[in-house]
Amino acid sequence: MGASPMKRSAIDNWVRWVRPHIGKATVLCIVGCAALLVLRVPPPWAIGCLLASLSFLYLPILFRVLALARYAEGEWFEKDNVRLICPIGLVDHLDTDACLQAAVDAWKEIGVLLHGNPDGTLIRIVVIPTSDELTRLLGQETGGMALIDYVLIGADFLTTPTRTRESLRHEIAHLQSKPFGRRKPSFIEEGLAVWLQGSDYGRPIHAPPIARIQLGNIPRLKTIGRARVFDSNPHDSYAAAGSFTGFLIDYFGWRTYLEFYRCVTPRWTGPFQKVFGLTPEQAEKLWHEYLSSLEGELEPHVTVLAAERRVLETCDRGRWKECLAEGAKARSQATVTSRMLWSFSSAAANVGDLTTAAEALEQAIALGDDWVVPYLSEGWLSLGQLYEGLGRRKEAIGAYRKALELPDYLGSSSTHQEARRHLELLGARGEPAVRRSIPSSQAEVEAASGGESGRRPGSEE
Repeated sequence: MGASPMKRSAIDNWVRWVRPHIGKATVLCIVGCAALLVLRVPPPWAIGCLLASLSFLYLPILFRVLALARYAEGEWFEKDNVRLICPIGLVDHLDTDACLQAAVDAWKEIGVLLHGNPDGTLIRIVVIPTSDELTRLLGQETGGMALIDYVLIGADFLTTPTRTRESLRHEIAHLQSKPFGRRKPSFIEEGLAVWLQGSDYGRPIHAPPIARIQLGNIPRLKTIGRARVFDSNPHDSYAAAGSFTGFLIDYFGWRTYLEFYRCVTPRWTGPFQKVFGLTPEQAEKLWHEYLSSLEGELEPHVTVLAAERRVLETCDRGRWKECLAEGAKARSQATVTSRMLWSFSSAAANVGDLTTAAEALEQAIALGDDWVVPYLSEGWLSLGQLYEGLGRRKEAIGAYRKALELPDYLGSSSTHQEARRHLELLGARGEPAVRRSIPSSQAEVEAASGGESGRRPGSEE
């Protein structure tokens, strides 16, 4: 059955967001009234105190619901038990049929794994223009989030078949695991979702932790098991949690793992030892041995990830010369990724080598792998800035016009706005060949940087 667009009232659907908080608000009112009666507070003051408390707790939630509700007024597509909701302007840039099929397949497969038989619950996937915008709306860094029977996801996570499949499987895994109860440690919840997404940018889930071990940065359970540490470094934490979950499932089987997942609480070490018969320290040792046994099977992914990690870490710390040396070594050995080249280009621009920076960024764009596709518009903008700095006016104009042909990327600034500004400065004109991928009412913001080192390659100091 083909996908068919529909429209619904935002209020009718987004009221579901408030439902989980009604119980909490009711309890708060009852306790508050009882306390005020005991203290014999005059009724006007009592009512004022209760209203102020409720406003302080729930107004931020209401504002976020209203901010996100506008995205429910776009075009709707449906297949089986999945509805895909896209703001007008994004539909032309997404393969809606592929997104729907990936979601339907994920719901069925993960439902069988976790429950034995997937139900027909209607799920809604709401697409937000970019993950940066979703982060601002939710007040926390994220590319997607599962809420009740909704999945919120940035459109930049749906740009290639691989990323579409991984991202939707990750969020649907969260939806499917909710019947097992909440209040689970982050590394347990995210570990299951990462393992069920199947791969990470098309690479095996176990490859990133093995690359870390090669570089002497050994993942430890006592580190990722702490919520604050886990949230402070999500890229490494998610990868390690997914790998550890995969080890437990491979070593003990699905049935044993699900027994643990059902009973686990924030104090997870007791249930862990009861179900698996091992202390976390013993399990960690077995996990590291298990990863060592897989190292040969996962080449060349491990070697490429280790090289990428060396470049990213030196670039993020502002050690430009070390970053350039590591990047040059990786390029000579043909173990490059677009993410590595992006950071290498940024380092080269920071030391004033604009020629090398432009060559690296050209190579990153030409690779066109899963990481770089969402940022192609920003990549062409940065390349135009590098060409401009090298005095290559004609190529700069071509790069800016290319940025306008691609979907706009709204990070801390709009790439389309920046490209138009540079074209005006160069005395050229360029009109976007496609509609904006962000709402036209979005206020202009200051031009800002991107890339792994905190600024776009070629951006001005």
